[in-house]
Amino acid sequence: MSRATSFAVAAVLTLPPTLQAQAVPAGSMGHGISHPLAVWRAGTIQDVRYDLKLDLTPLDSAIGAVTIRFLRQGRGDAIIDFRGRRLRSASANGSPIASGAFNGNHLRIPARLLESGPNSVAIAFVSDIAPSGASIIK
Repeated sequence: MSRATSFAVAAVLTLPPTLQAQAVPAGSMGHGISHPLAVWRAGTIQDVRYDLKLDLTPLDSAIGAVTIRFLRQGRGDAIIDFRGRRLRSASANGSPIASGAFNGNHLRIPARLLESGPNSVAIAFVSDIAPSGASIIK
């Protein structure tokens, strides 16, 4: 049986230099990606690259790991979009990210774990595979 996968692991954002004194746009940590969130992240993130590994052996779950590399300008937090069952672990530039930073929709990475320039975020996760309504759809 073949499986088609639709999996949007991450989009990264930081606060653009012109908005550094402002908070994360309202609704940024909710379901989906708001227009203010997209605009906010577009100004400071470049050259995003993903190294994604998925184990699709279980019928109802994908067990995976992703390393996200990007160039960052600015000094704000970063937000990674992820809709999945559970994050097993997450780290930014080798430092662990607290489990409370994931709210079921997004992972917020504190600015103190990020560098101006190259960054690397590693995430291990479990995501549902379902007929519809999940991150990965049969």
